[in-house]
Amino acid sequence: MNANAVTIADPDRPDSQREQRLRSRLMCADMVSAGPMLLGDPAPEDVICEGIVGQSVALRNVVTQLETVAPTDTTVLICGETGTGKELIARAVHNLSARRANAFVKCNCAAIPTGLLESELFGHEKGAFTGAVAQRIGRFELANRGTIFLDEVGEAPLELQPKLLRVLQEREFERLGNSRTLRTDARLVAATKREPPGHGRRQAVSRRSLLSAQCLPDPDPTVA
Repeated sequence: MNANAVTIADPDRPDSQREQRLRSRLMCADMVSAGPMLLGDPAPEDVICEGIVGQSVALRNVVTQLETVAPTDTTVLICGETGTGKELIARAVHNLSARRANAFVKCNCAAIPTGLLESELFGHEKGAFTGAVAQRIGRFELANRGTIFLDEVGEAPLELQPKLLRVLQEREFERLGNSRTLRTDARLVAATKREPPGHGRRQAVSRRSLLSAQCLPDPDPTVA
């Protein structure tokens, strides 16, 4: 046989089928040993800050704002549609601040029943209400010296506004079922998909926010 000849295996032969299965196993082994293949990883130039990916001017303006305000203790209100990365912005504010070594506590106001949100934020004592079988530490207390992120703050009930305003202004609150005043050094970052600050349900947060960042969808569909 010519040494330069190329042999084409018959796929119907048992020997050829065994070779194909062996090659498939070897290919799988190579892929596993090489580690996971991440599709769609952003290019380095697309990562603006703290994992935030995008190329639009609007997004870069938001990042410039958060880099300016993050080192301070300013209350931040992030406005934007669902899926525009509001939580990512909030976490970047925390990670770029002097509080980054402490807790980043999240609370989705829209996911908690209205009657339980006050207990979730400020805590309660055992027996404070039906079903309160044990003491509960609230999110503001857990976030002491760290950051508390209130997602969908626009869904918080109106009757909670005075207590939110008090904890923002005076840094103090009481657990449900206890008259003892507690203090917290938690920085508030809030987010809403409603219109930018005005009146209504976001009044307490809006009055204390020195920065309102507007998150918009990135117009480049190739950018995550």
